[in-house]
Order: sequence, then structure tokens, then C-alpha cells
Amino acid sequence: MGDTLRDMPMDLRIPPLATDDELRRLTMPVLVLGAADDLSFPGAAVVGRVQSAVPHAEGEVIAGCKHCPPTTPEFRAWLSGRLSAFFECG
Repeated sequence: MGDTLRDMPMDLRIPPLATDDELRRLTMPVLVLGAADDLSFPGAAVVGRVQSAVPHAEGEVIAGCKHCPPTTPEFRAWLSGRLSAFFECG
């Protein structure tokens, strides 16, 4: 564990937020998933902001989910299916 922490550079600064102008310039397919119960990044607000700036963005707020998503087999299967469907269409 010690070697891992020494050898992995960590940047603990909060990353800058994308501006609305930067979001508007996106042309690639965009999928934004937000967690309904995330206290740091409220899912509905995150999804709404991206969708208002990127009209072609797909968005979904995951009910009952917090900042760290569940690791249950059911959730993993749902997420795998959701991402596969997005990448197949994009």
C-alpha cells in the first residue's frame, strides 16, 4: 500500500467546473448520470445543467443512489446495460 501511495501522483485540488460555453461547444454524444441522493453533486442539478447547455445530451438521475454507486450485482448489470446502450447508439 505504501509503494502505491508513493508512486501514484495525486492531485487533490478540486477540478475546475466546465463553463456553459464549453458545454455548448460539445459535439460528441454526451451521457450524464447523476445520483439522486448525492450531497456533493446533486444528481438532478448536474443532469439539468448539462442538458440545458448540451441539448443532445442524454441524462438520467439514479434514484436511491449516493455519491458512490452501489456495487450490487443488480446495479452493475443495470449500469453495464445503460452504458452499452449509450455506446452502441453513439
